[in-house]
Amino acid sequence: MKLTPSLDFHDPARGLRLVARETADDAFVAHIESIRFGTGGLRYRYRQMGAKLRAIAHPVILELHHEDALVGTYVLSRKRVHTPSGATDAWYRGLLTVAEDAQGNGYGRLLVERAFAWFAARAAAQGRPLLTYGCIEGENTRSAALLESLGSRVVGTFRALPTYLHAPKPAVHVEPLNPGEAPAIGDALREQYAPYALHDVGARIEPAHFLIAPGPHGPRAGASVHVERLVLDDIGGALDPIVRTLVKAPIVRDRVDLDDLRWLKLHDVYVRPGDEAIWPDFLAALLHHHRANVAVFFLDPDGPTYAALRRAGVFDLVSKLFDTPITVSLAAFGDGGEAAFEGIDGRPICLYPAP
Repeated sequence: MKLTPSLDFHDPARGLRLVARETADDAFVAHIESIRFGTGGLRYRYRQMGAKLRAIAHPVILELHHEDALVGTYVLSRKRVHTPSGATDAWYRGLLTVAEDAQGNGYGRLLVERAFAWFAARAAAQGRPLLTYGCIEGENTRSAALLESLGSRVVGTFRALPTYLHAPKPAVHVEPLNPGEAPAIGDALREQYAPYALHDVGARIEPAHFLIAPGPHGPRAGASVHVERLVLDDIGGALDPIVRTLVKAPIVRDRVDLDDLRWLKLHDVYVRPGDEAIWPDFLAALLHHHRANVAVFFLDPDGPTYAALRRAGVFDLVSKLFDTPITVSLAAFGDGGEAAFEGIDGRPICLYPAP
């Protein structure tokens, strides 16, 4: 992959080689799917990452090799985010991994250092600040400390909030957003999330993935929906044996498979004023439509969207038991970059944690 400036790096003395690519090959996908993510409670592995990576528009995929082995990864992707000073282009940093048998050699630091040097060089070349951010599970203190040591700052947190419905029913009709309605729903989302200091809501509405509950005066509810699949290796603490026993029951085992958990990742959550009460039925219809039982919201409890859904009764016991904090780590490069941090403290954040 030809980048200006180049990200490629070679250290013959250590047998290290860093390569930047635009597509993920089979070895890269296999590496990502072998990594156990999560810290503290849930421990999980991704499935079907090939399709997910192929869906990213023009990513920068970093591979760190030691001799002939792939030992580390970092994925950089372009985003559009809203900050207190307005909308801006940014880079999302995700899938920073180091193979288990290669940890302790400084490979994670090397990947971040090279990426940050590249960001700084791009900012200097374009003559304007460059904003980058990443989302880190709250208990992943090692990654947070590494990023902080290299100049990235924690600017806030939001939550991953799962919900579970055993037998979701299509109580309301759902359908994909009409492409002609995408600009209007984007405007409505930006108005809904205007109180948030940092968000990427409505930045890129994909009508095929944005489902709505239609109404006579426009959508009554809506959300971007992506189907994800995980292997749940550990649920955490005393809950792990309890849940594993429960999912063996005949009434549950046909719906929940911990070795191939199918769930919905929700973003661009649209709550039409006055129609908050439709959301429990809308959520059930989304789950039924996708033949899933679990959905996860990514919301800040201090924000109005979370408050509206909580009043509507969307969140349940599963939400409380598996509520996971997500830390936002922000770095700005180039002259004037410090302005990106102004006005963020104390205000809610809503970002989609995806590469």
